[in-house]
Amino acid sequence: MMAVLSLGPAGRRILWAAFFLLLADADGAVPAAENPAPGAVRKKRDVSDEFFTNSALPLFKVDVPEAGLNGLRRDPRAYVRGTFSDGGDVLTNVGVHLKGMGSFRPLDDKPSLTVKFDEFSKDQEYRGMTKLMLNNSAQDSSYMAESLATGLFREAGVPAARVTHARVVFNGRDLGLYVVIEGMNKRFLKRHFKNTHGNLYEGYLLDVDERLDQDGGEQTDQADVSALFAAAKMDDPAERFHRLSQVLDVDRFVSFAAMEILVSHWDGYGIHTNNYRIYHDPSADRLVFITHGLDGVFRRPNISIQPPLKSIVGRGLFQTREGRALYNRRIGEL
Repeated sequence: MMAVLSLGPAGRRILWAAFFLLLADADGAVPAAENPAPGAVRKKRDVSDEFFTNSALPLFKVDVPEAGLNGLRRDPRAYVRGTFSDGGDVLTNVGVHLKGMGSFRPLDDKPSLTVKFDEFSKDQEYRGMTKLMLNNSAQDSSYMAESLATGLFREAGVPAARVTHARVVFNGRDLGLYVVIEGMNKRFLKRHFKNTHGNLYEGYLLDVDERLDQDGGEQTDQADVSALFAAAKMDDPAERFHRLSQVLDVDRFVSFAAMEILVSHWDGYGIHTNNYRIYHDPSADRLVFITHGLDGVFRRPNISIQPPLKSIVGRGLFQTREGRALYNRRIGEL
């Protein structure tokens, strides 16, 4: 114990990473929970599972012609045509654009990339997926934060993207190690929900009182998010909890909030109203929060373990007697 206490912050982070890796199974994946949280959907193994559990480090080559490079320089977020290969499969006419906020790097540096395999070729996929994000990990020198944290969220019954690693060569430049994250689209939703036709929203430095970016679903008035906001702002705590239970998957939100605190996701919804998705699950007619952008976790041990109250939904739920009791019990269990 004294030897551990004498380590600096970097040394302790390495020990924690080693500890979680020891929990991994032979393929390097966090073992599945024997008793998943209520609401978790058991899915049969699909073809993409092997990609995320294979311990071999793939080599991805992404090539974009000069016209596409010029397009990315004008508008880094707009898809251009490119070619993707892994040494075996070669996929042409894939969509490529640059990504990232704080981790954004220009084209001639080490850019993070989004690769959408069916953007220009309908029904084209790679290992059962239609979209991958190649993150440069500019804000996480360990390259491990996303992988460890998303595994823990899934263990808690909260939807989270699967993560692995790859070496990336972009237009002949070997850019080294990347963190590879599955795209949050219908393929992702199918792994966690029975119905994938609901509305999917994403929030960056926005709360539910503002219009969120919408990535899926046919209803665009965002009435479901407005109903969540209205429920969270009700004056009477008992009525507020009752109404929130009708529009929000309260059980999974409690796990979501508790896990954000336990992995010190300071840039997430509960503490910073950032880096989150919301899916309106048509089967249950409830909104479900989904974690995202976990490259900065495990860094701030001084985050309070008390219920996070900065967000509208967090305040609305955890300032009720029932919501506070649920949080206290869940964070203890997790």
